[in-house]
Amino acid sequence: MGSPHTMDTRVIQGLQVCDLNLENEIQMPTLYTKDNLPVSRSHIPTSDDISQYPHLRNIDIPQLDCSIELLIGNNVPDAYTPQQVRTGEQGTPHATKTRLGWILWNVVRNSESEHGNCGLTVMRTDVIKIKEAENMRELDQLVRQNMNIEFPEKGVQDRKEMSQEDKLFLKKVENSVEMKDGHYHIQLPFRNENIEMPDNHDYALKRLNSLRKKFEKNTQFYRDYSEFMMKVVSKGYAEKVPEEELQGPKGKTWFIPHHGVYHPRKPDKIRVVFDCAAKYQGVSLNDVLLQGPDLTNNLTGVLIKFRQGPVAIIGGVEAMYYQVNVHKEDKDFQRFYWWNNSDYNQKPEVYRMRVHLFGTVSSSSCASYALRKTAEDNRDRFESDIANMISDNFYVDDCLSSTESDASAIEQVKGITDLCSQGGFHIAKWVSNSRKVIESIQEENRSSHIKSLDLEHDDLPCERALGTYWIMEDDKLSFKIQVKNHSKTKRGILSVTSSVYDPLGFAAPVILPAKQLLQVLCKKNYHGMSPFQINC
Repeated sequence: MGSPHTMDTRVIQGLQVCDLNLENEIQMPTLYTKDNLPVSRSHIPTSDDISQYPHLRNIDIPQLDCSIELLIGNNVPDAYTPQQVRTGEQGTPHATKTRLGWILWNVVRNSESEHGNCGLTVMRTDVIKIKEAENMRELDQLVRQNMNIEFPEKGVQDRKEMSQEDKLFLKKVENSVEMKDGHYHIQLPFRNENIEMPDNHDYALKRLNSLRKKFEKNTQFYRDYSEFMMKVVSKGYAEKVPEEELQGPKGKTWFIPHHGVYHPRKPDKIRVVFDCAAKYQGVSLNDVLLQGPDLTNNLTGVLIKFRQGPVAIIGGVEAMYYQVNVHKEDKDFQRFYWWNNSDYNQKPEVYRMRVHLFGTVSSSSCASYALRKTAEDNRDRFESDIANMISDNFYVDDCLSSTESDASAIEQVKGITDLCSQGGFHIAKWVSNSRKVIESIQEENRSSHIKSLDLEHDDLPCERALGTYWIMEDDKLSFKIQVKNHSKTKRGILSVTSSVYDPLGFAAPVILPAKQLLQVLCKKNYHGMSPFQINC
């Protein structure tokens, strides 16, 4: 498995290069240093290598006693612009003269053996249909993703170290985070300090007009949508822009179009999605933001902790992203159009979001950072186990834990709820497989599935735990599988095996035969997209 590696580098600017006659200067872009370059002088063709080609014999290739210290890439077109081209018969090398001298292309050296000179040229070309090639690349990607899920301790691609952009993100967040009015405030992590955005309010109005037409055709959609937007405003997540601020500084305002989607398992629950990826004049809000590092805990690790003790609890942060505010100067980058009192017959008015949006590439990292900072800033006020649970037992906005007794679980629920509230995060939707624990939780903070239960007589329902199905009454993880009919192809088998979500591998004995069949097809290098016969 690969290990993280940090390389020190320096930035060099203002460098110029020229030919060996100290003429024809070329300005180089920003350069970065490296301890070692992956090249050798033996890779450079010599005069002997081209002596057999008549069209190249009078080209002077100087022999220099020096090391290779600079690589010039294709981002310096002036270094490669041809002034003269020498070509010969088909299959022979060619040369181009540039401002820096001659460049030789396609020079193949003969290899030496104990039996004498033996010229050897090997070329392999595979020709397949373009569409089939695209399908195979997609299928290969699916197989790799499946392997990463099956073997999470080592992905097909080794894990990456924190990038320079991730480090820059953390630096910006650490320098801007502050606690005000019970919530953390974090600046939008822009890639560049002096950001200027085009004026896209016409585009946002056009998208809003399309939304209005949908409202006219679907009244239920309109009611659900307007109810959501009214909650966003009433809870303070959004605000109407004051009249004196409507103009806004040039280049410092951006309008975000929005649309509504329904939850696939909850057809009556709508979520209004702010389209931060919407482009105008080739740019979107997400384009100018740093995504930040992945601060999410390992899903398998969280689930294993959830299965350790006999008494288990699950809670969720209510509107987690909306609990982290943006700084005042960043709010105008999150403007949007809506109607006063949701009356789409009126003229749209300008609103802006005061919080980090569910839709920006940076919101997940910002919210996770704020949650972890809540634990660190209040560690001395709570038991260390409670503070550690904030850092180790959360998967995004879900907290899963287990302990040995009802009393310990009750303390955990109270401790986690109180600690998270210090950062403005409200834990709700608590569930447990212990009736005593459920009784200790205020009814408004319980999951909707157990609020109306008679805890003395009713069985505890089934609850979702990070995508798995948890039968609370028996404290068992189960599977709800709906296998659809697929063609007898490699892709069809992969689709069926991947439809079983099993992060802990409990269902492996059941789906192993299908995966063995997929393994056999891979070993036999079967690439057909058409159905095949299976003999069992």
